[in-house]
This record gives sequence, structure tokens and C-alpha cells, in this order.
Amino acid sequence: MPYARLVVQRTAHTQLGSNQSLIELANKLRGLIAGCLTCNDEGGKLQPTDVEVEIVDRDWRHVSGSHYDVTLTVFAKEYPSRKVNLGLYTTGLTKGLQGLLPEGLTGFVWVLLCPAAFVEFGFEKKE
Repeated sequence: MPYARLVVQRTAHTQLGSNQSLIELANKLRGLIAGCLTCNDEGGKLQPTDVEVEIVDRDWRHVSGSHYDVTLTVFAKEYPSRKVNLGLYTTGLTKGLQGLLPEGLTGFVWVLLCPAAFVEFGFEKKE
């Protein structure tokens, strides 16, 4: 289950629109990320619902040397074919993201592959 962190600088937020617009962008990103990172390795096929996107709206409280308007960092499980094709995936995500954003914004896409395990849990209420 890939996890993506979309960081939007406060100055870019006005160009991107309302919070609803950011949610719509995040939902489009889920499909883009799933499409780009799907691979033929066992467990490597992704659906948009497999991808979690967190939107971080940076404001004056965040001190950073970053001069980018928008950044996308994706954490995904490392599979052999993903590792080999990492440059293609990053380029594909960058092109797809540029197609979703207004012109004039700057940013980057950073894909981090790592060993990972995912386990769901649920606790029943005790009465």
C-alpha cells in the first residue's frame, strides 16, 4: 500500500483552489500513482484504493528551506521490477502531476522504495 505525501505551500494553495479542489487532486493522484507503480511482481498490482495520499498544507508555522510550491513524496514497497524501473516511474509521476497542476508552479516528485509490510487490524468493542 503506497503512501504519498503531497505538500502544498500556502502561496500555492490559492492557485490550486479550495480544500475540495485539493481532495479532488489527491483522488486523481491515487489513480496516477497506482498506474505508475503497478508492476508484475507478486503483490505489485495496485488499484487507486490501495494508495493513501496525505495533503499537507504548509503555512507560516513550517520552517523550511524549500522554494518549491508543491512536492510529492511517495513511499512504496520495493519490488525488483520497481527498483529497475524507478526512473521511469518517477518521470511518469512527474509528467502526470504536471498535467494536474496549474501552470507556473514548481515542485518535485520523490519516490522512495523500501522493504515494507502491511497488516490490517480491528478490535471488537468489549461490552
